[in-house]
Amino acid sequence: MIKNILVPVDGSEHSGKALTLAVDITEKYDAILSVLFVASHEIDGDMHHFAATEYSSEYIPKYGRVVREVSEEVGKSTIKRMIDKLKTNVVIKSFVLFGDPAKQIVEYSMNNNFDMIVMGSRGLSDIKGMMMGSVSRRVRQAVECTFVSIK
Repeated sequence: MIKNILVPVDGSEHSGKALTLAVDITEKYDAILSVLFVASHEIDGDMHHFAATEYSSEYIPKYGRVVREVSEEVGKSTIKRMIDKLKTNVVIKSFVLFGDPAKQIVEYSMNNNFDMIVMGSRGLSDIKGMMMGSVSRRVRQAVECTFVSIK
């Protein structure tokens, strides 16, 4: 029986499709749905744009507390944006963690007894994923619960 579902997201089209499917499964099985964003401590891409609009440049050191705060805000805003598109009444728990995405997803899923992980097959960094091994592949190989990958 599926009672506890995890959807790692990064704002990509694939993670949006994974979230949509997970909501559908959650409704059918009356499960609990958790959405996870794993933030980096580096400011690049969406994070750089967010930091530039929310913080003046003198407050954005290369490393430090502000970078963590910005990373966390990007994670929260990404999750909110994705959930808002769904138009669902499903209660969704959301979490932001920091570090290596695959490692954090695997540890979080094992520590919280998820029955299923629904995840996009590719994230925002497709080229990096092809060269280093995709996050979804690393997660799939490490977890023991049901794993669904969405294209």
